[in-house]
Amino acid sequence: QGGFKDLKPILTGGIGLRDGRPGKVPSPLSVRGVELPDLSPVLTVPRGRPWSVFYDVDKKAGNALVKMMNTFKNIDDLFSFAALVRDRVNEEMFVYAVMATVFRRPELQASAIKMNNIFELFPDRIIGSDAIAKAKETIKQSTGDEDEETVLEINQEFSALDKNPENRLAYFREDLGVNSHHWHWHLVFPDDEEFKRDRRGEMFFYMHHQIIARYDCERLSNGLPLVRSFHKLDEPIEEAYFSKLTTDNSGKLWGVRPAGMKIQDMELPEPNENYRIMDMEGWRDRIRDAIHRGIARRTDGTEVRLDAKTGIDILGDMIEPALSFSVNPRFYGQLHNKGHVLIGHCHDPTGANKENGGPMTDSMTAMRDPIFYRWHKHIDELFYEFKETLGAYTKDELGFRGITVMDVSVSNGNRITTGWGKSRLNLAQGDRSPRA
Repeated sequence: QGGFKDLKPILTGGIGLRDGRPGKVPSPLSVRGVELPDLSPVLTVPRGRPWSVFYDVDKKAGNALVKMMNTFKNIDDLFSFAALVRDRVNEEMFVYAVMATVFRRPELQASAIKMNNIFELFPDRIIGSDAIAKAKETIKQSTGDEDEETVLEINQEFSALDKNPENRLAYFREDLGVNSHHWHWHLVFPDDEEFKRDRRGEMFFYMHHQIIARYDCERLSNGLPLVRSFHKLDEPIEEAYFSKLTTDNSGKLWGVRPAGMKIQDMELPEPNENYRIMDMEGWRDRIRDAIHRGIARRTDGTEVRLDAKTGIDILGDMIEPALSFSVNPRFYGQLHNKGHVLIGHCHDPTGANKENGGPMTDSMTAMRDPIFYRWHKHIDELFYEFKETLGAYTKDELGFRGITVMDVSVSNGNRITTGWGKSRLNLAQGDRSPRA
């Protein structure tokens, strides 16, 4: 099984580097000398900026790093390679690649390697900059005693007050579990031609549909109306969002969005994202045309039917899209992904002010923003537009042939207890600075 049983030393820097060789940082792990491949395909994303599956160049580099890791069949060689490249590549991309590799390799899952909580590795994606600053100050004043522990409590109103009605849902939107789930979904259902998950496109619809349904229930419970679809791309976004988060490796705040901002045509030199609202509307029109014709056009000009059995799966890969699996990525475009990017950069669409994107640009933070749910309500509408073209279920489809109901009884209902709870994070793992 190899000597690596815990990813913590690799992901958090427990193995050091000096001139590209293992350093003298104390570690229970031994790093083998492995030959490094050409790293140029993964160095296209600089260290120090947020990495995202929604950016084309980032996704390409992330897939390339996963592919490199999968060339090492021996577990010790694999994690030795990971330890050697850790301080050379983008921080978030590195963590993504290591975890994606573990999820894709059955022998690694069978070896019971311990996985880390993503927000213990990236506390700056979930905890406000003021709390991060307090944590760093606490470390400076620390005696170095391993048993010494300081608790920093984060309250529900750290990003806004309840005088902003949308903040009534902050407990849901800014929850550790729901945000780590969204990041994890994109990790295990990647847009990577070398790793096709069964019914990936359908799962894209189903997961986000369930999230929106639950969010609507939470809104009703808090005296708020159902989520309104964000389908008029030229209308002002009423919901402001100021995340109070800082990217720890660059020191920059995440982009903010005052109420009333509009998305604009985007021309970003870094990470080289150039898309127009006209592009979005054209992609959506073509997707709707395919829905109502019941036929999508492949890249080679042939056609594929959007039927009741596989249509929603094909449509999911077209709408998200998974460029590796969309039947015609240039024609049907990148409606969902570039919606995230255009919204996330509406405050600085040309990069003239060198601002970071907003939370919508990162799968680890997107669900914090109220506009996430409005955008996905619109994406949901496209899937339901398709469902309405399908005929009614037949008796055979609704029946369970060969199964007979022998008895019916009523038992006590499940008891569900709800209430407030607190999550506990170990921030000590969040230091990703290079080791000397």
